[in-house]
Amino acid sequence: MHHCCSRGAFACWHLNADVIHQGCARLIRIGQEKSVEWRLLKVRDSYHDNIERICVTKWAVQLSAEIALPGWVTDFLRETCNYETIKTYWHPSFNRAAWNIVRDADGPDIDYYSEKTIRIGHICSLVAKMVMCLTGPSQADTDTLKRRANYWRKSGDTLAVACVRAGTCEDMTIKRLEILLEKAEFVIYKEFMHAIVEEMKLEEFIVKSELDDDEDDNEDTESGHRDVFGDPGEEETDEESTNTEMQLPTPKRRKLHKSLIPADTVDIYTSQPDSSRRKMS
Repeated sequence: MHHCCSRGAFACWHLNADVIHQGCARLIRIGQEKSVEWRLLKVRDSYHDNIERICVTKWAVQLSAEIALPGWVTDFLRETCNYETIKTYWHPSFNRAAWNIVRDADGPDIDYYSEKTIRIGHICSLVAKMVMCLTGPSQADTDTLKRRANYWRKSGDTLAVACVRAGTCEDMTIKRLEILLEKAEFVIYKEFMHAIVEEMKLEEFIVKSELDDDEDDNEDTESGHRDVFGDPGEEETDEESTNTEMQLPTPKRRKLHKSLIPADTVDIYTSQPDSSRRKMS
């Protein structure tokens, strides 16, 4: 490639994500003074979508062994976090885990960009954001953390079904979910977690053995749910809840685990030049 280039495009998807990364890295080099921008070109609602799905699915399996997620993040939760890491790296419009979820439910002939698919993708991002906030080094190995982890682990199976059901709910609009994704984890828990829990409580999706637990176990489970992000605070009024631009008190943010964010990110759309490299040139 020409040494002055700062923009590039892929005319087709490759089945191996590493090949795409190698191509992007050719413009991130010593002496680069411009912001590097890459575009992945494809025909929407075509076979290119299936190629992309295969590519990110293979990459998600690889990431499962590479990113430092704790052992309690398994099955659906781990897969969702893997795809959210890909979203952080490549900046697609929504979490691509939705494609596999919809494909498993509706068969191979799916609409890759339907409102239902996009809603499920955003819901997966919300779930992953809450889970990954519990995996950072600041989270000590305490009884509270163990209770939180146990709650998420036990809820994994019903959580996947709840995400699909929530994705078909008309109240979960794409615009509302996109606004929610930009908010702090405290607000996400307050506005979103309760809706998901209500879906998980549906009788047809709750294991009978769980219904036979004694009251003490039920109280522990509810306590674990409340402790996932602490006390959500006072409930909003109906008037406040309808205002998407409301000003909420800024909570203390929990940072994502550093290992979940690539140290030298080569964004598929844009990457800022490294100032230290410019000094070396």
